[in-house]
Amino acid sequence: MFVKNEGPIENFSPDLFHIDEVHKIAILDLRILNLDRNETNILVTTKINKKKNKKVRTLIPIDHGLCIPDNLAICTYDIAWLSWRQAEIPFSRRSLAFIDSIDIINDIKKLENAFKFRPICLRNIRISSTLLKRAAA
Repeated sequence: MFVKNEGPIENFSPDLFHIDEVHKIAILDLRILNLDRNETNILVTTKINKKKNKKVRTLIPIDHGLCIPDNLAICTYDIAWLSWRQAEIPFSRRSLAFIDSIDIINDIKKLENAFKFRPICLRNIRISSTLLKRAAA
């Protein structure tokens, strides 16, 4: 789907983005083991919050071609958000509640039924999701 945007995040300072925006990308990438979340694979959209008369920037993850891999060879330089200050800040209660609500087995069953992933890929998703849930707890 085309998303109207202002360009990739590489054109912006990471300090411009709310912690929850960065955390939502991190949670997604950790769940699906995205091995290619570089600074061109996150788009930026901006809206004006009319009540506060303030710009609100939203991050849109794109290009999921290296997700749900068959190996765990993860290179930190391919994960742009990992070096941002927001990545060092604990998850909000809302993010923690979302992570806690993840049903790993049900998600894997849905993936298995909808797509033809190899078992090792689904095993890796189970590992990454379990690690995310345990670390968040």
